[in-house]
Amino acid sequence: MSTASDSLVEVESAPECRSAVVCIPQGAAGAASLVSLARSFRGSASVWIARFPGRESRILEPPLTSIEEMASSLLPAALRIEAENIVFFGHCSGALVAYELAHMLSREACAWPNAWLALSGQAPPIISQGPDEVIPRSQLGLIEKLRANGGTPEDVLADAEFLEMLAPMIEADFDAWDRYRAPEGRGKLAISISVLGGKADETVCEADLLAWQDHTTGQFRCDLLDGDHFFLTEQENTVGEILMDLLSLR
Repeated sequence: MSTASDSLVEVESAPECRSAVVCIPQGAAGAASLVSLARSFRGSASVWIARFPGRESRILEPPLTSIEEMASSLLPAALRIEAENIVFFGHCSGALVAYELAHMLSREACAWPNAWLALSGQAPPIISQGPDEVIPRSQLGLIEKLRANGGTPEDVLADAEFLEMLAPMIEADFDAWDRYRAPEGRGKLAISISVLGGKADETVCEADLLAWQDHTTGQFRCDLLDGDHFFLTEQENTVGEILMDLLSLR
């Protein structure tokens, strides 16, 4: 792996292909969680994965505390990516980071010839109701939150010492996810949007995914795959094929 910044790790390098994918993992996950997906491109695109403070090689750094901070940390490196075709892919809370990053990039007047925002397993953001809004907070403990959210193996949940080390990062991620609100009156993105979801996902239904169409003036695509909220684990090859379709590589 090579890095363009502390926050973006290049897993696949294919500059001659002029295609790029930027992957953003779900909350409490590191870049390693999407390496297998990145490898599925087999050199047909340069693939970058977000690595935020508080995890993996950055474990000693204080975690970021908002979706906006996470997106902003990726902005400088994203601006340096030279490509004709680009996809910004995010799963679960990572989709909200990708969405926020897309708005930041649009303000920078970025214009890749073919660009897509691919959002997986995530409903559109709640719209802010104003500065006095009270945002509900979960009263669940860390282990209960992870178990309720799904995707964390029981042997990891049973490792108290490991969870204690990661607790500040995990709590910060959950707080950022819970507190995120899109600004009232925000305009639509010009970038096209593709949404992906699990047919058996009990937390994000098809109607939630289709609601993303209201956030773009570009093209819109929806793919439902076999599996629950963490369908990505079992459907990496299919997800990779969808992203290659968006890049017009198939």
